[in-house]
Amino acid sequence: MGNEDKLVREFDLVLRHVSPLLGICYGCQILVRAFGATLAPLLNPVHQQIVTIRTTPEGAALLGDRDIFEYNVYASRKNCIDIIPNAFIVVAESEYGPEILVHRTKPFVGVMFHPEHVATDNQGAELVQKIFKNIAKQ
Repeated sequence: MGNEDKLVREFDLVLRHVSPLLGICYGCQILVRAFGATLAPLLNPVHQQIVTIRTTPEGAALLGDRDIFEYNVYASRKNCIDIIPNAFIVVAESEYGPEILVHRTKPFVGVMFHPEHVATDNQGAELVQKIFKNIAKQ
């Protein structure tokens, strides 16, 4: 938020990109912002903690699940995605807003959590792998 003028090249790169793309936390914000999302400050920032996220009905279907599932992921951030562009499906959300977004026509995935963080017990990495496996099937 407030850095859009400094990120023009990054937004252009995202919009021209054609191969699979994963945006993690700030990268997710850049990804969805390039397509017109807006961000808002969190009233209670998430600081290096485990957050429970829940798949949406559309997200569960995308993942090939019959039911909605909850996952524990590691997160740390001050902002949330406020307005979601129509180009994206919200796969999972938490009390802090959208957590996983998938582009409707491009192999782009954005996650607001940190799947690379493996020092704590969380399911972020396996969840991202599951998303990409299911996108590849489509």
